[in-house]
Amino acid sequence: MRIPFLILAPVSVFCGYAAARLAGFSPRGIDVAVLVVAAVLAHIGVNALNEYHDYRSGLDASTRRTPFSGGSGALPAAGGSGAPALRVAFLSIVGAVLMGGWFVLRGRTLVLPFGIAGILIVVLYTPTVLRSPVAGLAAPGLGFGPCIVLGTEAALTGAISGRGVLLSFVPLFLVSGLLLVNQYPDIGPDRAVGRRTTPIAYGERAGLHIYGLLLAAAFLSIALSVAIRVMPFPALLGLLTVPVGVWAYRASLVRYPSPARYIPVMAANVLIVLLTPALMSLGVLLV
Repeated sequence: MRIPFLILAPVSVFCGYAAARLAGFSPRGIDVAVLVVAAVLAHIGVNALNEYHDYRSGLDASTRRTPFSGGSGALPAAGGSGAPALRVAFLSIVGAVLMGGWFVLRGRTLVLPFGIAGILIVVLYTPTVLRSPVAGLAAPGLGFGPCIVLGTEAALTGAISGRGVLLSFVPLFLVSGLLLVNQYPDIGPDRAVGRRTTPIAYGERAGLHIYGLLLAAAFLSIALSVAIRVMPFPALLGLLTVPVGVWAYRASLVRYPSPARYIPVMAANVLIVLLTPALMSLGVLLV
């Protein structure tokens, strides 16, 4: 399940909740709780499937694990066929679908396309999506950005708004950057099993420049949204992580060849990915 990383899904739901509040709604606590659980279950599903496919492909045997990449190591330690991961994935995905279906049955049918897109990303991410550098870069951000943020807004309000779309841009860019940064320790094993991640397809330094562009896009989307008065001024709280982002990008260009020196870059990036959308959404709620 990779439990320490599951906080990312509630952060994306928080963005969708902020969009609903901006639209003038006061969502019920039970609805928000169900959406948090559904998002976490979907996240567990993609994690468990990734563990299963990495184990079955042999990638786990050659991966150098870090606190932020390389999987949990649970299946290699246990041995066997990897079936427990498949069971966890199946139950998690079914649970997420049932919870999404609860909103659809209540007339929130706009949830459906976001839910379907999210489940497709969960199921196809490791075996199919990671074989394309463009799809592999975009899919994580689309899952934690538009799928969860706009899916949450649609579930809570029955509609999506321009503000919701802009709020979804921040996790869209940041989560794609997160997965990109975390691919660097696994470049060799990923290449051996046929994956074409961004640093493999376009080069390692080029991939880090793409990471810098993703960071810049996330921060600029906050600034521009406030500048054109689509989001309230306190949303600029999300920009408090800019200095950490500048450090992470500059350090990544120097440290990526050394796994030990690269770990603080991955840690800083996790901080950015969690705090930036959370602070932005908190600022929205302060209005």
